[in-house]
Amino acid sequence: MHQRQNQETLILLPGMVCDQASWAPVAGHLEESAEIQIADYGDLGSVTGMAERVLASAPPQFSLAGHSMGGRVAMEICRLAPERVQRLCLIATEHTPKPEGEAGAQETNARLDMIELARSQGMTAMAKAWSPNLLAEENRGNQVLLDEMVRMIGRQPVERLESHIRAGETRPDSTDVLRSLNCPVMLIAGEQDSLRPASVMARMQSLIAHCHFEIIPSCGHMPMMEQPDMVGSLLQDWLTAEINPSENHTDEPA
Repeated sequence: MHQRQNQETLILLPGMVCDQASWAPVAGHLEESAEIQIADYGDLGSVTGMAERVLASAPPQFSLAGHSMGGRVAMEICRLAPERVQRLCLIATEHTPKPEGEAGAQETNARLDMIELARSQGMTAMAKAWSPNLLAEENRGNQVLLDEMVRMIGRQPVERLESHIRAGETRPDSTDVLRSLNCPVMLIAGEQDSLRPASVMARMQSLIAHCHFEIIPSCGHMPMMEQPDMVGSLLQDWLTAEINPSENHTDEPA
């Protein structure tokens, strides 16, 4: 896409075993306001490696929107190169490392079960078993949406699932990153997201100086696919809002 003079670049960061299809429903809302790039992490197995890959091909300055694991990549980009990030949007994500003790063991075991299913029956079988958990209950009967998610996840190789799970196991603690942000930030949570509840993102909001927080009704863990018009409108407003210069020169929040 040809970039108009002074047009921002917006880099969209997909979640675990997601690709361009996860962002496609909202990308059309944004193409008049920004040059859109959708990241591909390849088979990298660390959040830092993914962030470095995005930075290597990014322009000197850009805006970021990250979903789920992509939100973690976005926060790591902000740690590595905060001066390059003009705006930040985090969707259905969290900022803490893998928990210790029983909670961490349960998370690891659940993800190992995903790998085992993918190895034994294929990624499409794993996608069919996993996808309903990503949606609000009222959206689980939307066969068109479910089919699109299964196709997206099913076309990823098992090795990519394994590398993304490795990245999740070693994910960094981004608490200090959130405290240090001095660009405009928007958080988006699904009201019925059981994986990354809105309460988790509310804690993130409390750490950020300049932050707008939206909770999307009738929505689970896939806001861009479940409620694309609402999310697209929010992203459009966020992307076109004038940046107050003072937002780039502020003390950290208490």
